[in-house]
Amino acid sequence: MRWIVRNVIWVTIILGVSAFIVLMGSLIFPGAMNWTGSFVCPDDQTTTIVVRDTYQTEPGETSTNFTLYCVGERGQFTDAGFFQPLLWLWIFFAGAMVALITILRIWSRLRGGRDSPPTVDLSGRPAAEPDGMDIIT
Repeated sequence: MRWIVRNVIWVTIILGVSAFIVLMGSLIFPGAMNWTGSFVCPDDQTTTIVVRDTYQTEPGETSTNFTLYCVGERGQFTDAGFFQPLLWLWIFFAGAMVALITILRIWSRLRGGRDSPPTVDLSGRPAAEPDGMDIIT
């Protein structure tokens, strides 16, 4: 039961951190949404363009929108929006983070890291010194 709670906490942290990184990354480099074109664009519209629209909503306020457009050979286009490409980026990034952390945890267990069972007897004292000699108290 304890490992279920621990893994749910890890997955929640990974999803939150990856969502933050993808959102901030797409604001810094909106061209990353071009990578999702093959998932959100129709088959006949293979070119992707990210357009930044900046306009003044009120005096002293500026609003900026990023939109992914899928463009075909003859100039026809489809508005893919911002949310769907961002969602695909989040799925890819979260999947990569889960895979990396899983590989690192497996590698740590194979090396005998923190998650490996400790060598203790029932009294709570270490069973043996690292070199194999018993502890005398």
